[in-house]
Amino acid sequence: MLLARALNLSRDGLLLKSKSAMCSTDVVMEYNSLIYTRQQDVPIAYILGQQEFWSLPFAVDKHTLIPRPESELLVELAVEHLEHLSPKDLINVLDLGTGSGCLLLALLNTAPSIFAGIGVDISYEALRVAKRNAKDLNLEHRAHFVVSNWLDGINGNHRYEVIVCNPPYVTNNEWLTLSDQVKNYEPKNALTDHADGLTYYRELAHKLGPALTQTGIAILECGHTQAEEVARIMDDGGRATLRFVKDLAGIDRALIIR
Repeated sequence: MLLARALNLSRDGLLLKSKSAMCSTDVVMEYNSLIYTRQQDVPIAYILGQQEFWSLPFAVDKHTLIPRPESELLVELAVEHLEHLSPKDLINVLDLGTGSGCLLLALLNTAPSIFAGIGVDISYEALRVAKRNAKDLNLEHRAHFVVSNWLDGINGNHRYEVIVCNPPYVTNNEWLTLSDQVKNYEPKNALTDHADGLTYYRELAHKLGPALTQTGIAILECGHTQAEEVARIMDDGGRATLRFVKDLAGIDRALIIR
């Protein structure tokens, strides 16, 4: 991957041209520089400035969490829900803590029935990356981005058919066990609540319901040991219908709230 970058080729292009690619002194120096950077534990995605998610290329930088494959489950479940709606329905979606915009933009790219989507983040820098991704994917006319602390800056009169959210759920203790390339380079506030990992589920518990349409769902990602606690927080006295969906590793990863 780093050699392809140094040669200004795609990975497929590198394979096709591996015998004919010319390595000038400048290319060799660039390649060695990239290798040195990687040796410092800088994530490949940050070196390349890009990460694939839902088979789409997303720009990323130090202000945005690197999209993980397990988060694709949220997109899959949202698309599955949207497929059961009438084509006449005016569908709006909301992505809380959008970061690079990967969840929202993957949804917009997959489901043309979505009228519009809003991505919310408290970070101006992250939203700059999200807007760039929307433009690169030709989705800037359907994706709107708002600086807000969760739902605080969102018009309370709007209702959404789908709300997706991957909140910071890493606990303080878990943070200490993460690899250096995560701890030293990815934005800490996008990963942990600096507490028990459940802070933002508590904050969202009473706000999601009023923001959903009658048929709408919220889909939340959660940590590998959190399913029972998150369900208890979100249940709010039994008024919500909850369902956990396992990821490919068999872990309760996504909570669907109706």
